[in-house]
Amino acid sequence: MTKWMKAAFICLLTGAALFVAGSMLGGSGISINQNLKVISADDYKHYTYENKELEVFRAVDIDVSNVPVTFLPSENGKYGVEVSFRIVNEDDVRVEVKNKKLIIDNRKNMFWMSWDFSFMKEDAIEEYVIVYLPAGEYEDIVVETSNAAIEMDVSELRIKELELNSSNAPIKILGAKCGEIALDTSNASVELKNVESDRLTLDTSNGPVMLEKVMAPVIKAETSNGKIEILDSGFKNLVADTSNSGITLKEPHLLSEDGEISLITSNGEISADFREYEEGDFKVRADTSNADIYINDISLEKDDYVTKKGKVILKLDTSNQNIYLNFMEK
Repeated sequence: MTKWMKAAFICLLTGAALFVAGSMLGGSGISINQNLKVISADDYKHYTYENKELEVFRAVDIDVSNVPVTFLPSENGKYGVEVSFRIVNEDDVRVEVKNKKLIIDNRKNMFWMSWDFSFMKEDAIEEYVIVYLPAGEYEDIVVETSNAAIEMDVSELRIKELELNSSNAPIKILGAKCGEIALDTSNASVELKNVESDRLTLDTSNGPVMLEKVMAPVIKAETSNGKIEILDSGFKNLVADTSNSGITLKEPHLLSEDGEISLITSNGEISADFREYEEGDFKVRADTSNADIYINDISLEKDDYVTKKGKVILKLDTSNQNIYLNFMEK
């Protein structure tokens, strides 16, 4: 047994013993904070804050843990926020507008380790952050959370820079106009619909990626063990990279005559539908193994295909699965 495995085993045994002890004393488990202080689940309090008429802000910085974050359009044309936290110390919570930036910070209340099962109780505290944004321009919106979803539906906004980070939970954007977008999560899905961006970068693992009606000159989408679907979207340069899952590209809108498209996976089928474009528009390099390549539903009966005519570089690479390419019928 390696050192880290021994350490993990000891932590699990310690946690189990502490949880049993806490339960015998009538509690609902314990947590250990970042200062290695043991905190009973019964020590937590419910912190709430609601203000639908905040002063004007043009940037957002949210740093929380295990709390879902949602952005919605303002119903009254004013700036608003609703917050519900499960905390130990109210002094460690920060919700304020400073220098035209909304700041929400609850990181000091996060735990290092937890054997707390109070969330299973009927009266468990529901945690959330909801931000209401009027139409207009914003400098940057940055969100950092974990084990909780991030959702955004703000089609009337123009955001210079959008950065959303979570883990073990999905990220979903239904409507946004942005300069740069950077999305990062793990073990969960990423979904975007009706989004415009100058540059879109997203990264997840063990989860699917769905882009629909997304317009961005540069799109880079990476996952693993998850399917990538890009539907009715426009770009100049596109990278879609996954493994052990398929890639589907349908109804693309090329924003340039000389872009580059890379669809890369393994053990997954690739389907790319360019029916609005001629095959001669592309410089194609398609490779697979133990499978076939199909052009307009006709098998080439081989596992590689190369053309050198077009200006748009199109690279497709997989293994053990077919590649399907469709172009405008002549």
